[in-house]
Amino acid sequence: MRKLLVPLMMGIGLASSAAQAAAPKLYVGAGFADSTLERPGGSDMSLGTISAKLGVRIGRFLSVEADLGLMSDDSSSIASESVVSYQAVFGRLGYAFDRTYVYAMAGQSRVEVDNDLVFNGNGLGSNTETVNVYGAGISLFGNETTAINLEARYFEEGTLESVHIGIRHFFDGFR
Repeated sequence: MRKLLVPLMMGIGLASSAAQAAAPKLYVGAGFADSTLERPGGSDMSLGTISAKLGVRIGRFLSVEADLGLMSDDSSSIASESVVSYQAVFGRLGYAFDRTYVYAMAGQSRVEVDNDLVFNGNGLGSNTETVNVYGAGISLFGNETTAINLEARYFEEGTLESVHIGIRHFFDGFR
């Protein structure tokens, strides 16, 4: 028993010291986007978007992020009369060099579309679906904790696309 206990304790000690060296880093962000919603019949609807995010950078290359967003065709009423709302969870795989971080992302999003606002009709209700989301982005750091972010997203089935610009703040620094 003692022969197993000593190597096990040494392994746990080494693993915990390695985990402490690469502790997860929490970040928050906010942004704006220009989005396009493809309506049935081929006409597109341009939507302004606001979003907020909470993420964790795990190790050197991987991040996990939760993102909430509201989209509207009237920029003065994005929060009060949103045409589309979404909640998403993404995995990001990226690489940092100097003050630049480039990444690819993939995840799932729950998207709710208010059909009354999209089609100018009454009583059409809304529809909700879960779709896959893919994208890529770049973060440019001004210092060790704050970055300007540019990102393109493609929601599955091609009905919704967006280009985001925003800011991220890493509480313990990016590196």
